[in-house]
Amino acid sequence: MVHASDAGGLVVITQTDPIAVVFTIPEDTLPTVLKKIHGGERLPVEAFTASNATCSRPARSSPSTNQIDQTTGTVRLKAEMPNADGTLFRTSS
Repeated sequence: MVHASDAGGLVVITQTDPIAVVFTIPEDTLPTVLKKIHGGERLPVEAFTASNATCSRPARSSPSTNQIDQTTGTVRLKAEMPNADGTLFRTSS
């Protein structure tokens, strides 16, 4: 049996369509962004492919954490982007 918390699991399952993109925004823009998110608006998000080509798509966004990074003054957001063509893919970090 494999669990998500296993350090040496046998497989990694990564969903690529839709794909999740995590990014940061300045904390002072958070109220405006949250108002749009809570209003059901799909915000445009730009991501970059491995070859630095821009990929802009409407995305369903939400806060990734409920914390402001005090050192950078940013908040992490997570966006779910359509990726039927497989242009975007997860990189290891």
